[in-house]
Amino acid sequence: MESELFGHVKGAFTGAIHHRKGAFEEAQRGILFLDEIGEIDKSTQTKLLRAIEQKAIKPVGGNQLINLDIQIVSATNKNLEELVNKGEFREDLYHRLCGYKITIPPLRERKEDIIPIAEYLLKDELSNAAEQEVIDRFLAYNWSGNVRELANALNQMNVESLIRDKEKATLECLPEKIRMFSARTAFIIPSKAKDISLSHTSEAVTLDPKRKTAIIELDAIERALKETGGKKSKAAALLDKKADDLRYSIKKKFFPNYPELFSKYPLISKVYDLAV
Repeated sequence: MESELFGHVKGAFTGAIHHRKGAFEEAQRGILFLDEIGEIDKSTQTKLLRAIEQKAIKPVGGNQLINLDIQIVSATNKNLEELVNKGEFREDLYHRLCGYKITIPPLRERKEDIIPIAEYLLKDELSNAAEQEVIDRFLAYNWSGNVRELANALNQMNVESLIRDKEKATLECLPEKIRMFSARTAFIIPSKAKDISLSHTSEAVTLDPKRKTAIIELDAIERALKETGGKKSKAAALLDKKADDLRYSIKKKFFPNYPELFSKYPLISKVYDLAV
C-alpha cells in the first residue's frame, strides 16, 4: 500500500526493478481520490497523516522528499466518527481529511433518485426496458447495496430479458432477493402501480418519478400510522426509518413540494400537524 501511495525507487525491495511513481506523485497539481478510506490499516493511516501534514512524501527506499501540490478527496461507506470512537481510525487523520464533508444518504432514503440513476446506467428510459411492475419493485426495494446493487440488478435484468426473449423485463428477470422482496413490506409498499392508492390510481402510473415516489411513500406512511395507532416512532420503525428522518421527509420534502396530496392522507396531516 505504501508503494501504491508514495511510489518506490529501484531496488527498494525484491521486484522493484525500476522507479515507480505513487498515486500522490501522479496527482501533482491535481486531485487525488482515496476511495474506501475507512478500510486502511493503522500503519497506513499514520503514513498518510504524515504526508498530508508535511505536504510531502518520500518514496519507499528513497531519501529525497517530494513536495506535494494536490487536493485530496476521500470517500467511505463507514461512519468514521464511530471508527474514531472505537479506536479503529486516527482522530487526527479524520480531522485532516474532513475539511469539508458531504453526506450522501443511502439510496433507500432518496427513492426519487432510483429511476434517474437506473436510466443513466441503462442509457435509456427505464420504461423502455422494464414493465411497470419492475419499476414499482425498484422503488419499493431497500437497496442495502446502494448504487452498486442497483447496477448489478439492472445488468441481471438485461441478461435475463435476453435469455427469456422478453421485449421488456418482468419481475422474473430480477435477482431473487429483489423479486422476493415483499414479506415485510407487502402492506407498506405495493408491488403494483394500480395498488398505490385508490385516490391516485390513474394519476400515479403516468406521473414523473419524483411525484410518483412521493405518492408511494406517503401511502406507505399513512398505512404504517394506521397500523401503529398513529404512533410516529413505531410507524417509523415499521418503515425501517428513524423518526426524525420520517418527519423531515414529510415536513421538509413532501409537504412543501406536493401540499395538494395531503388531503388524501388525513392521518399524516393530523399526526404531523400539517395545515392542509
